Amino acid sequence: MPSTETQNRTESQGRAPVSGAATKHVLLLAYYYLPDHTSGVQRAVRLAKYLPACGYRVHVVGSSHAGVCTDSNTRSVPDEGTAKDRAARLSRVCETFQRRVLPYNEALPWMPHAASAAAEVIAKYPISAVISTSPPLVCHLTAAWLKLRYRIPWVADFRDPLSDNPFRSRTWARPYDRILERWMFASADAIIGVTDSVAATWRKRYPRWARKFHVVWNGYDPEEQIPFAAAQARHCRRLAHIGNLYGARRPAAVFSSLSRLLHSGILAADALKIQLVGEVQESALPSGDEAVRKLRECGILEELGVVSRQDALRMTAEADYLLLVDTNARDLGYTVPAKLFEYIRAGRPILAITAQGSPVEQILEKAGIPNLVIHPQDNHQLVDVRLAEFLSQPSRAHTPNAWFLERFDGKRQAGQIAAICGQVTAG
Repeated sequence: MPSTETQNRTESQGRAPVSGAATKHVLLLAYYYLPDHTSGVQRAVRLAKYLPACGYRVHVVGSSHAGVCTDSNTRSVPDEGTAKDRAARLSRVCETFQRRVLPYNEALPWMPHAASAAAEVIAKYPISAVISTSPPLVCHLTAAWLKLRYRIPWVADFRDPLSDNPFRSRTWARPYDRILERWMFASADAIIGVTDSVAATWRKRYPRWARKFHVVWNGYDPEEQIPFAAAQARHCRRLAHIGNLYGARRPAAVFSSLSRLLHSGILAADALKIQLVGEVQESALPSGDEAVRKLRECGILEELGVVSRQDALRMTAEADYLLLVDTNARDLGYTVPAKLFEYIRAGRPILAITAQGSPVEQILEKAGIPNLVIHPQDNHQLVDVRLAEFLSQPSRAHTPNAWFLERFDGKRQAGQIAAICGQVTAG
């Protein structure tokens, strides 16, 4: 975890000074927020940082699960201010309800604390819109309550879809997802998806609400520097995965191919090191898997655990190759892992496991960075040949092209969301 000094510096950099043009106020509900430093936090951080330049002062209510954000415009709850008898009692009720009734963990116990903190902000400032970003869905549930209670326009930002989310894989719970999705879409004034395919599915399913749907891709912070690392002439190359591996995010296709390449002698055991940086769940890397066992025995597989964001960016830049795992139980390519944008900016060759025709594959085709895309259903022999060729290419940093740099610029995306807020408040 980052030191206190690093944490404070990160939080101070996460918010731009409020300019004189920032005459409106918005409330941002983001369960995952600073001082958490994972990739999934960065979209909310960019909004808080760049919306002031678009005329909006941002007040954030986030979770204290990773600590307390020291920014003056942010509340990390639960805290002493929300640990009141009523909020605490309702939180316990929500916890019981979630455990006994709901099919998934929606972080529901956070809602009373978030609603209490939001009410204080609304009482103090003329909030013109509420922006909620998920996962978890509790952010949208809280925003729906605030809209009902205070009649404030609501913008719902879905970083992951709901009823089409391959990680919500319980068949018996699909009616629950569909009912919840329909109710949220009916209630929100604007709904944001992160890819064209997500928005297209929504428009087809709910044509009466087509005007509500918007696309704002994930992206990067143009002011965040990726550390430069010169190419190193080393015999043992590094293939790094930066970020958590969980659920059905399994690198099995690559690990099985590497195991076969080792067995055939095409790949020497001392020629490659696989670095896994972040939390690794057993479901993603089963200890009983033969390929995983072999890579561990050969000393190729190195699990480094969770590191600070700055260390993660440094290790991204220093790797020879970068591994992206975009797999799920349904083999669907629907959204884009946030780390892809950091990978591309680092410029190292990218090895991606993803569904055919996925948004990840489309971005890699256009971004100007060397890459190899493997589909889970690809022929094993073909994968082995292509992977051996990929690992034999020189290790050097490349610069992403203008298409990528413009389309996924976080400042530009904050401007898109500011325009959406303008539409719902005008309406």
